[in-house]
Amino acid sequence: ATLVAFVGMLAMVGFGLAVATSAPDSGAGDRGAPASEPASRSNSPTPSTTTLGRSKAVWLKVPAMKVDGRLSHIGLRKNNKTLQLPPNPKRAAWYKRSASPGEIGPTVLLGFIDAGERGPGVFRRMQRLRQGHAIYMMRKDGVLAAYRVDAVKSYRPGKLPVRKVYGATDHSALRIVTTGGSLTKAQGP
Repeated sequence: ATLVAFVGMLAMVGFGLAVATSAPDSGAGDRGAPASEPASRSNSPTPSTTTLGRSKAVWLKVPAMKVDGRLSHIGLRKNNKTLQLPPNPKRAAWYKRSASPGEIGPTVLLGFIDAGERGPGVFRRMQRLRQGHAIYMMRKDGVLAAYRVDAVKSYRPGKLPVRKVYGATDHSALRIVTTGGSLTKAQGP
């Protein structure tokens, strides 16, 4: 089954290495800490929902799934109809034709739950992801975008709602698409 996490923009801040903080009613609470803390809380930037321009996605942190690492970049296969698979099953991949984190439109990540003989994938703990959990993405320009999970859905092979996942949005959104494995299968610690 293909799993998709539909994730909405929580807050985004920027200048230098930014810190994304939860809005009081965001629902993210203590379920995820920012990827870095400012030197002084008094100098902390204020969360903003301002959208950003283009910048490569370089890092992903999903505290609920214990994911914290660099992103690969993928494009389309030679047929120009399907996405390439991530080259490393232990690393999520950003679809470079999708929106940048914080940019209007869906930012699309792809990753394995299980890669068969190659071992468990980066999203092997996807069953732990729940509505309200926080997800953080670092951009090459040093801005950290923070998201909150809206829903996690499972689709049978060939039944993925392509327009819902990849279609245009009027806001910054994050779509995490998995390959391999199942939420009902034991995924390890």
